[in-house]
Amino acid sequence: MTTPHTAARPAPNQPVKTFGEKNDVVLRLNTLSAQVMKQEGIEVIDAYALLAAHLDLAAGDNYHWQSPAYQLLSQEIAKRVLSVLGKGQ
Repeated sequence: MTTPHTAARPAPNQPVKTFGEKNDVVLRLNTLSAQVMKQEGIEVIDAYALLAAHLDLAAGDNYHWQSPAYQLLSQEIAKRVLSVLGKGQ
């Protein structure tokens, strides 16, 4: 699942607070992807849900994220990988 499309930063020192105008496209693509992955029995990491709750971590350019957002994503990925390898708790 891909991350949300965010609005642009409202001002240089203000966080992003809303989704961008192309977020509906992201939602449609994620829905289609989820259906295919379910049919194929492939587990997904829902990066959309993870970062939709943290729009303040958006970089402010509609597409990219600040370092803490990538840390959240990498932690979730590591947790899942370690679980599959039998090393997660």
